[in-house]
This record gives sequence, C-alpha cells and structure tokens, in this order.
Amino acid sequence: MSRDLHDTIIQKMLALARDVDIKSAGCADPFVIDMLSEIRVGILNNIKTLREIIHDLHPEFIHKMGLPLALNQLCIQVQKQSSFALHMHIDQYFTIFDRELEINMYRIVQELLNNAIKHSQAEHVSLILAEESTKYVLIYDDDGIGIDKDVLKHQPHFSTMGWPGLNGRVAITGGQLNMDSLKTGNERKGLHIEIVWPINRGL
Repeated sequence: MSRDLHDTIIQKMLALARDVDIKSAGCADPFVIDMLSEIRVGILNNIKTLREIIHDLHPEFIHKMGLPLALNQLCIQVQKQSSFALHMHIDQYFTIFDRELEINMYRIVQELLNNAIKHSQAEHVSLILAEESTKYVLIYDDDGIGIDKDVLKHQPHFSTMGWPGLNGRVAITGGQLNMDSLKTGNERKGLHIEIVWPINRGL
C-alpha cells in the first residue's frame, strides 16, 4: 500500500503542483497568482503529510536505519511538535535481530510519545532503552498529570490513552508491562512505565 500511495497519489499531486506553476507563470492577475500560490502550498503540505504517513506504514526504514537511529529520528520529529522537553537514552551496545520485536518496540515508543503529546500535560519526558544480559528494558517517565489506574482496570476498552493497543503490542511480543501512576484531582503524579522483553538469542 505504501508503494502504491507513493507511485500514484504523490506523483499525481506533484503533477498537479507543476500544472499550478505553469498556470501561475502565464497569469498577469495578482489576485489569481496569489490564489494559485496558496493552492500550490496546500498541495505541497499534503504531499509532506502523505510522505510521513507512508514512512509510518512502511517498516523497512526501521530495519535499514537500525532501531536506535530510527528512534532518535522519531524523537527529533516529536520534539518539533511537542511542548515538553524530551530526553532519550539508548544503550550504546543495544542490538536486536528480531524484526517483529524491532518494529513493535518502535511502535510502542511512538504510541507512548503520541500519548504524551495528547494527554500528559508534561513538561519533561524521558525514555531509556537498555539491553541487559537476558532482557531488553524500555522505561518511560513523565511529570504530567498521570493516569487513573482504576479507570483502566474497570474499563478494559478505555482508549483515551491508547492503552489497549499498547498492551496488545507488548503481549504479542512476549513482554511484560508495569505502570506506576495515580491521578488524584489536579495533583500531578506523572507516569512511569517499564516494559521488559526476554532476549531470545536462538540458542
């Protein structure tokens, strides 16, 4: 699907932008020129958005770049659209050869950061990804408003924080997720999430 979007929709939009340029060059009316310029900007913005969607749909870039570099790129993108300070530390010796786990780790971090942008009201967010002798560990912390765990416990389909999807990704990859948070009124308790995956070295 990502290739089809690139080879058809994006190419058609680029052709449309070129047509707008041609019409603009042959026009003498300043009002029409300004209008065509706005249309061109709108087309290019839509192309940029579509390319980002294709980037998210197609996981090969994660394998080509490697998970640490892909996550660093993700953090740069998130920092541009968020109001919190984002800190990420990845173990310099981190290695992973399980392609499915690699993709799901990326998606889990992506979901955590999207939730932070939409819901946390945090000023600081930190992520740590480490490799220990028998396990991978992902630790997320923020200083935001936290989550009411009772709401999540008694409403398993509660989706404001994207919790079911996050739990699902952890479960299908054999991980264990622990959360520490308590939301009481306006008191800021933050959110701490630790996810652990056993390392399968194929022995």
